[in-house]
Amino acid sequence: MYNLLSYSGVTTKIRAMESNLLTEEDYRELASLKSVSEAAVFLRNKSAYRDLFADVDETRLHRGQIERLLKLSLYRDFTNIYKFSNPEQRNFLMLYFMRYEASILKTCMRSVLNGSSDIPNKDIVRDFFEHFSAINMDQLFVVHTIEEFVACLKGTNYYKPLSKLLTLSSPTLFDYEMTLDLYYFSHLWKQSQKLLKGKELKSLSESYGSKIEMLNIQWIYRSKKYYNMTAADIYALLIPVSYKMKKQELMRLVESANMEDFNSNLSTTYYAKIVLPDTLTGEKLEDLYNKILDKINIKSARRNPYSVASMNMYLSRKDHEVSRITNALECIRYGLDSSETLKYLIK
Repeated sequence: MYNLLSYSGVTTKIRAMESNLLTEEDYRELASLKSVSEAAVFLRNKSAYRDLFADVDETRLHRGQIERLLKLSLYRDFTNIYKFSNPEQRNFLMLYFMRYEASILKTCMRSVLNGSSDIPNKDIVRDFFEHFSAINMDQLFVVHTIEEFVACLKGTNYYKPLSKLLTLSSPTLFDYEMTLDLYYFSHLWKQSQKLLKGKELKSLSESYGSKIEMLNIQWIYRSKKYYNMTAADIYALLIPVSYKMKKQELMRLVESANMEDFNSNLSTTYYAKIVLPDTLTGEKLEDLYNKILDKINIKSARRNPYSVASMNMYLSRKDHEVSRITNALECIRYGLDSSETLKYLIK
């Protein structure tokens, strides 16, 4: 009864927002469009984006401007859910917010290490982050060296793990991004175990545990196929979280003799069963990643509608939607036909 009362408002809000997410039919229509201007008109006619596109001239709108509005829609949805949430629910939302922090930190790191100052949508990022983040975005946007970048993070949870890399002789972008990922997912897992209990903990563990294990599987595959890394080096990259996979299953993947052996070991895992009748292989991992997580998140939210599972499900699906629309815009820009574009939208 307590969960029903405490979640009734935010769950009602989320259901209304969920009804505005794009459908498979919408993606098929989007894939058939021939220009970015047509895509802008398409989005203007969708409830979730109508007000954002209401006052723009689609004939002068380029892809970057549309992506800016999509990012604004993503941040706005998070803020709306936050406003409808109580203090306990906001604890979860702040955990989820770390996804946005990790993403912008990676963007800034790439900019610094590549000698560029091109960070898109600085103003909307700044406006959004000032409400939820301890990071000073104005300082972060003007740094020129990785040392200055790390110094900007003093007083945040990210400073300690990233500052350790400054003691290495020549750390790469890969080192910084991997360190950030390891910290982010480990912290996410530990904090969710502390903040939640009962059905809420179970539903969120299902989502985050599966996400972490799927990422570990992808990293193992890429490390073996593209970098020919040793088993010891691969183990060092993995997020130390175990959910559905037994230690022996993970070890078999890491120590697979070749890709055929890897796919054979992968076929016996929990995640291979989820995608049936599709076959889960290393080559299909990236394509099936979101499909598996969507399936898990939707099932969890339906089973526990009055819990953080509903917030997690919606925000994850919205993230995925913005990513797919962005992919569609890129395909339209390069003149891909609809059947080719659909491969990037419906997987």
